[in-house]
Amino acid sequence: MGYKHDKKEIIRKASNILQSRGYNNTGISDILNETGIPKGSFYNFFDSKEDFCLEVIDAYGTEGLDKMKEIFINPELSAFQRLKSFYFDYMIGVNLESSCTKACLINNLSYELGANNDRIAKALNRQYTRQIQIISEQISLAQKDRDIRNDYTAVELAEFLHNNTIGGMGRMKTIRDIQPLRKAIELSFAFLTDKK
Repeated sequence: MGYKHDKKEIIRKASNILQSRGYNNTGISDILNETGIPKGSFYNFFDSKEDFCLEVIDAYGTEGLDKMKEIFINPELSAFQRLKSFYFDYMIGVNLESSCTKACLINNLSYELGANNDRIAKALNRQYTRQIQIISEQISLAQKDRDIRNDYTAVELAEFLHNNTIGGMGRMKTIRDIQPLRKAIELSFAFLTDKK
C-alpha cells in the first residue's frame, strides 16, 4: 500500500518556497521536490499551480491570523501593549529569524501578482481585509483607553499601520536589514499616539 500524502502538509512545506522564491520563480518541479510527492499526486490535490497558490494564501493567512489572535487575547496586556507586542516583538522577531529575506508571503505575492492575476489579487485582498479587521479591533480598544488618537477611525489607523509595515518590509528585503521595518513601525506608532 502506497504512502498517503496529506494536503495540509504539502501546503505547509511548499509555502516556504513561494515565500522565498515567489510565484514565477517556483515551478511545479520545485514543489514536488520540496514535498516529496509525485506529479500525479499534486494534480490529485490541485487543479493547477494557481489553485495551489490560492490554497497556500488561505492557509498562510489563517495561520497569521491565528498568531495575531493569540497575541491579541493576552489579558495581561492592554490593547495598546498587545499591538506593540505584535509589531515590535513578533513581526521584527520573525523577520530577524529569516535574516530579513522572506518578509510576508501575502505581501510578497501582492507585489508580484496583485496587478496581473485577478483570482490571486482577490484572495490576497481577502487576507488583507481580515488582517485589518483584527488590527482595527485592537486599535478601537486602545482608542477607548485613550492610548491611541481618535481623530481617525480605527480602520483608517489599522490601514495606515499595516501599510507602513508592508513598505518597511519591502525595503528591509532589499538591503537585508531590519532597520527599515523597525523605523516604519516606530514612526507609525508615533503617529498613532500623537494626540495633538
